[in-house]
Amino acid sequence: FFFKQKTAYEIASCLVGSEMCIRDSTNATRYLTFTSATTGSISTANVSSTKLSFNPSTGDFTAGGNITANSDARIKTNVQTISGALQKVIDMRGVYFDRIGTNIKNVGVIAQEIEAIVPELVVESDGMKSVAYGNIVAVLIEAIKEQNKRIEDLEKRLA
Repeated sequence: FFFKQKTAYEIASCLVGSEMCIRDSTNATRYLTFTSATTGSISTANVSSTKLSFNPSTGDFTAGGNITANSDARIKTNVQTISGALQKVIDMRGVYFDRIGTNIKNVGVIAQEIEAIVPELVVESDGMKSVAYGNIVAVLIEAIKEQNKRIEDLEKRLA
């Protein structure tokens, strides 16, 4: 979606890789529109939808369905089970925080702290670090399995 009239060429030049061009400082929720147009222009799209929306003022992106990532074994090599996952989780810190420039309360992690523990979970773009929150699940799965093993070992010792 775009907020001013743009030609298809301007739209194509605005989309680079997986980036989307969003230039608006209002607090209005915008709804994404996908097109295969190669000529002409596309006007501002602001239709009622709960499927996919983005608020450029807050940075909130909402999907009405699941967000998935390709995880097929056919696209992976050098697969290794995460070791020491429990300690990695113990070393992570969940935080409450206020986002600078807004009055919005949030909960999450600090990218720089996560990067020191599991650098594969952090991506940097234009100097800003982001956390692949969904990928933390893999570490949590292995941490639970390690913890379960410890519990089973203790139960055997007590029996």
